[in-house]
Amino acid sequence: METAPLISVLIPSYNTERYVGEAIASLLAQSFHDFECIILDDGSTDRSEEIILHFMRWDTRIRYERHRSNEWIAKTRNDLIGLARGKYIAFLDSDDTAYPERLLQQYTYMEAHTECGVCGSNFHIVHQAWKKLYDIINPESDEAIRRSLALKNPFWQNTVMIRKECFSRVWLYDRAFDVAEDLELWTRIGTCYQFHNIQEFLGTYRIHGENSIKKRAIPMLRNTIKIHKKMKGLGYRIPWNIELFIKIRNFSFFLFPFLAPYMIQPPRLWVVLIKKIFHLWK
Repeated sequence: METAPLISVLIPSYNTERYVGEAIASLLAQSFHDFECIILDDGSTDRSEEIILHFMRWDTRIRYERHRSNEWIAKTRNDLIGLARGKYIAFLDSDDTAYPERLLQQYTYMEAHTECGVCGSNFHIVHQAWKKLYDIINPESDEAIRRSLALKNPFWQNTVMIRKECFSRVWLYDRAFDVAEDLELWTRIGTCYQFHNIQEFLGTYRIHGENSIKKRAIPMLRNTIKIHKKMKGLGYRIPWNIELFIKIRNFSFFLFPFLAPYMIQPPRLWVVLIKKIFHLWK
């Protein structure tokens, strides 16, 4: 009987023919080798399948499945989890990349800290032409991550490794949240496990015209508001000053919906917005 790999790297793919090859290549360059890579195409209409099949001929660790039609991201991630055989699950989006030490560093940490359910890292934001735009530095400790949950997403899907047993305890992604589905999942995992972010840059997130964070900013912010309300029911304590900030932000969202992309982006982009406004006043 074939031995199950230690890590299952799961890649949801949809119309990313320009980038999916780079995502797969970054996995094949990992210093950690005991993994499987499962790619689930969510009904792409471009050449994504042709590129994926090309890589499959070179490495037997790559598995490929396909949805006949577009099922959206939460179902795609859940289907991928159902296919995974590893003790740990690492997500990588098909337009992003992992640096060579990512799997090794996260695996080493998770093995040494059995109380940790989700392990992320810092990463670089890059333009579609590989120009580095800025760095994302996430909170490190469990305490700091829990504090930040009410303000912003302390993990990005392209960097996380999750203990597979988490899904047996808190279940899968909630399909009612087809945007911000990851933030909703973290709040449930946090009721049973601790969090951690490795303070090294272990991958990239690519900004381009098809990113959901740019195309679906308003629904994402609406779902974020729902998740914050749900957090109270799960027992999370939100300090009064953070609660006040959230209320002001939500009120501003309904008055000025064009601000939504800035509200869900990293705080550094608020500085860019303020500078732009100041420039208009000069």
